[in-house]
Amino acid sequence: LFQEATLPQGATVTVLDRNGIILAHFPEMDGLLGERMDAQSVFSAILKQGGSGSLESPGLDGVLRLFAFNRLRVS
Repeated sequence: LFQEATLPQGATVTVLDRNGIILAHFPEMDGLLGERMDAQSVFSAILKQGGSGSLESPGLDGVLRLFAFNRLRVS
């Protein structure tokens, strides 16, 4: 799905569960799937903002990035 999406050059997509466990990441990075994002990272900021919004923070690769996020509900 991510490979077919039209994303800006350098963009990444990370899918987390409600506990901050990485379910998917594009482009793939070895060792990420199943790992928990650091509690002091973007994940804690996302929780503080209520599940949708944007913020600027270092990414998993240490590069400063703009994050946009939205809570997904699966039924």
